Amino acid sequence: MEEYVNKLIGKLKEKNQLTRGDIKKLLKISYEDVDAIVEVITSRGLAIKEKTPNSYRVKLIELGERTPKIDQSREKDKMDYVIKLEETNNEMLKELMSEIRYIKEYLKITQNPVNFPNMEKIFDEYYNKVKNALGVANLKLIREQMGVTKEEFYSKLSNYVQANYELIPGGEEGILVNGTICGIIRRR
Repeated sequence: MEEYVNKLIGKLKEKNQLTRGDIKKLLKISYEDVDAIVEVITSRGLAIKEKTPNSYRVKLIELGERTPKIDQSREKDKMDYVIKLEETNNEMLKELMSEIRYIKEYLKITQNPVNFPNMEKIFDEYYNKVKNALGVANLKLIREQMGVTKEEFYSKLSNYVQANYELIPGGEEGILVNGTICGIIRRR
């Protein structure tokens, strides 16, 4: 809303006065929004609203003519506006914090270097997540979910996988056994 207020004040400085219809065309907003913005500008003492036969026009008040207005009837509206603005900001802040938590969790998963002592345990956890109903899992999918490079994954886990899992030929990548790439595994 503040963007519209500033745009309207800028246009009023150029033209000194605008009708309600002119403001609607200029800002490309509804008449309800025009009325709300005009209310903000007039309540701040920046402009005055003059009735016309069918509507109204807004005139910019020159700096020397401005006097602070305290209208008790509008104080409640101002407080309501401030409260609504605060609630909107709180909602936006909650959404941002949620996004930040999601990004932190994602980075923690994808960029967390899996250290060697825990690597077999982590591998088994991802195997359990990835395997199908027959207990078959794809090594490439497990590696990608763990967030490690091919080199690190196969250099550190090749012996463990061969000792604890049945290797099945196939898959895009895997462990080379007798000239055959075995990228599919099943727990023994």
